[in-house]
Parts: sequence; structure tokens; C-alpha cells
Amino acid sequence: MRKVFKLDMGYVKEEAERAKQSGQQNAEFYEWLMGDNDLRLGPPFNSKGRLFFPVTSHFEIPPDKQIYKCLETWGRDDCPICKTIEELYEEIPDVDLGRQIGTINYYGNVLDRNGESIWKPCRFTPKVKNWIMTQIDNKKIGDITDPDTGIDLCIKKSKKRGKKGGSFVDYTPGILPDRTPLDDDSNYIDILLENLPDLDSVFYEPNEEMIREMEGAAKRMKMYYLKRNRVDNNNNEERSTNTGKRRYESKGGSGTEKNRKYESKKEPPTNNNEYRGCFASHRNPEKNAEGTYGYNEECEDCLLCPNDMECLDAIQSRKDLNK
Repeated sequence: MRKVFKLDMGYVKEEAERAKQSGQQNAEFYEWLMGDNDLRLGPPFNSKGRLFFPVTSHFEIPPDKQIYKCLETWGRDDCPICKTIEELYEEIPDVDLGRQIGTINYYGNVLDRNGESIWKPCRFTPKVKNWIMTQIDNKKIGDITDPDTGIDLCIKKSKKRGKKGGSFVDYTPGILPDRTPLDDDSNYIDILLENLPDLDSVFYEPNEEMIREMEGAAKRMKMYYLKRNRVDNNNNEERSTNTGKRRYESKGGSGTEKNRKYESKKEPPTNNNEYRGCFASHRNPEKNAEGTYGYNEECEDCLLCPNDMECLDAIQSRKDLNK
């Protein structure tokens, strides 16, 4: 008699729920190759006649550089990261957020004409998606997704040099000249159409736990930028003060060379009040235990601390001054 362990359905439900919290199903996505990608775009994946599922993502959310799907993807206007971005622009008008604001991509089903003949969701840039839609709208081309008389795409992925240096990935779309069916076997075409992924079910709407995680990420992001802004302001004030001193010294107002060196020398802080790190507010620096001090992303004092030195280095610096 075979010994077979009973499947733990509680475990299965927990894992399924965790997959939903990730914002997308464990689908196998198409991975773009450098050079030519010969693809067949699938027909509409739902009764609405849609070819693409738009996904807006917030990239590189500090301090841990995570990616979060914006709730706008599911037609919601209560995304905590979007709300925090609006607050940051009000408090720091010149803040540079870049891709954290939100980047939209479009997902459609494709067949890889040079690989296994199965559907895979594929990420398209807005540029390529818009080009595809204009081709379909062209009466001379028409519906390139038709299972029997459609047209394959040839999209070239390449790296290009930017105007200000560096490089970026570019996608150049094109279509092949001949109209072809999805497959030479009409029966397999039926199987392909029956198994066309519903992209509405590939991307799950985040649940309450995932939204709470996004709220925490939004809070950490705001604290990060507030701290960085405070540090930048302090540095600007210091540079302005030093510039004023140099101008004053150039007129001979500060006396001897020895005095000028002394005035331009920046003295490190000598007491706890000049530190805003967590070791100054709720740690005991005298213990100085290895591993006791350090950056903690959950600590607001750490997130707002203008001190660029590691905590242990800052403590040692103060001790050296008191010798």
C-alpha cells in the first residue's frame, strides 16, 4: 500500500492568498530578447473586446527600492503612494521623484513565433501599444489579431545612447508582410483560443493586507525625502556661510592666517542635542554595544536624521573630542 501524505488545504489557501497579495498570478510572462522578436498578438481576452491590460507601477520606492502596483490600475483613486506624492510636492515643490510617480505599461497575450506555441502575457511600452492600435485602425491592415487572417509583429529590442550620455532600451515595432493563421492545424487554433489567458484574472487587485503594506511604504518614502531635504538645506546653509567667510577673509577682516584656518574649520558636534539619530533620543551611547546602534527604517528619528555618519562613527567622534 502506498504511503501518501494528506494535502494540507489550509496551507494551500494561505499560499493562494499570498499569491493574490503579490498583485499578479504566477503566470509565465514573455521575456523580450535583444534583437528581433517575432510575435503574434492575441485576440481580445474578454467580452469588452480589450487587447491590453494597463498596469501602473510605482518604481524604486525608497528607502528599500521596492515596486508597488498603483491602485489606479483597478480604477481606484485611493492609492496611498499617489497621495504621499501629492503631499511631497506640496512640502518640497522641487522634489525629483522620477519613476516613483508612476509608470504605465500595457500587457497583451502573445505567441512566440520562434518558440513554444503557447500564450504568454507580454509587457508593451506605451509607444509600441499606441503603434499597434494605429495599425489596426488602418483600413489597409485591419485586425492583425484575427486567428485566421492576422499578421505577425516583428519588434526589435535594442540599446541606444542617450543625448546626455548613458544608454536606454528602445523597442522598434514592425509588421511582417504575410497574413497567416495562428497555426497550420485548425484544431490546435481552437485549443489556443480556448486557453487564451484572461488578463483581468492574471493581475489581482491588492487586498487589505497589501494596501497596509503600501501605506507603510508611503510613510517611509515621505520620511526619506523629508530627511534628504533637511540635509540638503543644512548643506546649502553651510556652503552659504563658508562662502561669506571666505569673502570676509579676502578683505582681511579675520586677522591672522591661524585665525582664518580656525574659523573655516568645521567642528563636529560635542553633545547629544546636536544629534537627531535614534541613539541620541532613545539609546544610551555610553553602552556603545556592538550592533546596538544603526539605521532602522521603522524609526522616524532615523528617517529624519540629518547626520550622514553611521551612528557608531558619530558616537566615536564625540568621544574623541572629549578625551
